[in-house]
Amino acid sequence: MDDNQDRLLAQRLVQLRTARQWSLDQLAQQTGISRATLSRIERAETSPTAALLGKLAQVFG
Repeated sequence: MDDNQDRLLAQRLVQLRTARQWSLDQLAQQTGISRATLSRIERAETSPTAALLGKLAQVFG
């Protein structure tokens, strides 16, 4: 992913999480992804792997 795609994905993930009123800890429990990794993804500091995207997509439907 390029930087712009990372930022767009990060913004969308924050929107989806906050719309459900979930904390990062709650999302971590739902997905099995560490809170630290989720935080880095939401700040566009790292690109998620396909496996992580799959877990996020499953939780958010």
